[in-house]
Amino acid sequence: MNLSEFILEEMKKRDMSMREFSSYVGVSPTTISNTLNPQKNILPSTDFLAKLADATHTDIATLIAMVFPELTDLNPEIMLLAMRISQLHPEQQKMIRQLLMGMAMDDPDIKNQ
Repeated sequence: MNLSEFILEEMKKRDMSMREFSSYVGVSPTTISNTLNPQKNILPSTDFLAKLADATHTDIATLIAMVFPELTDLNPEIMLLAMRISQLHPEQQKMIRQLLMGMAMDDPDIKNQ
């Protein structure tokens, strides 16, 4: 997932227009528009990423990994998923761990390691 896909997902999740989302984040509509338009090839500012992280309750490292995937060994989607799981109720986290561990035990490639 890249930053523009993330923003579109967040806008959809909140049922917001680009203008509404930019106000929610605290940036100009142009900032959101430039980020959503890959042909502009404009890198987001750290100020924008910090505001976006705060507004969406997303770790800024996850957003940076979306902008610069080559700087991290972790897939941004995995980082985002891990962050979202960490925000769940502890019982829900436990269920997800159990599910993943059960799937891992059923995978012969993982079982033989």
